[in-house]
Amino acid sequence: MASLESIKSLTVKPPYAEFLSPRIPWEDVCMAMAYCSREASAFGRLKYALDPTCYSKTWNALFKIALKIKWYPNQDTSYSRFIHKYIDNGGNATQAARYIGASEVSAKNMGQRYKHRFLCDKKKPAGVSKELLSRVSRLALEESVSPACCPSCSGRGKFFIEDKMFECLSCQGIGRKAISDKMRCEFLGVEKNEFKNNISYNYHNFILGKTYEWERELILALRRLDEDEE
Repeated sequence: MASLESIKSLTVKPPYAEFLSPRIPWEDVCMAMAYCSREASAFGRLKYALDPTCYSKTWNALFKIALKIKWYPNQDTSYSRFIHKYIDNGGNATQAARYIGASEVSAKNMGQRYKHRFLCDKKKPAGVSKELLSRVSRLALEESVSPACCPSCSGRGKFFIEDKMFECLSCQGIGRKAISDKMRCEFLGVEKNEFKNNISYNYHNFILGKTYEWERELILALRRLDEDEE
């Protein structure tokens, strides 16, 4: 059965290949991947065949997507809905806070807090700089290609100490540990609130989400190998 791991057939066979499970012929893999987009093919070669020449191609594809996205404000947050209502009602912060669900008791304080934030944001340059978008694209690529092995147990998950089995507390015995928002913020060089309010939604849905689409493309293309065998 063909899987994403079949893309490793595009790599050079090791000298001990006869002791490994048989590979699907590289010609068949290339034929199947011809049904994918160029971006999906390059992503697959980078992730599963470890082809370093495809890194820049894949990164450029993500960067072009990032440039087309409207980053400010994030339409999915209550803060964004507050801004729209605040502008529409002529600057009544309390009324705008009630509109987004604040209670009568907290509406005034929330309205003033969001109003102050809005006035500060107006002084910032509109949009996200190309330099930051470049880092966002690189982060998505690194996150999607990295095996995400747990740094505490090196991917083992469970291990023995004096004939007793212990479970890694960091990854709960899975062996993999997803990257956290704190690590993403450190990589991008932004504050946690800025990432949450202005970057997170678009990052997960359109940038990192694009890598998931490429993987689905590859899966559908490789299924053709199984259909041909039948």
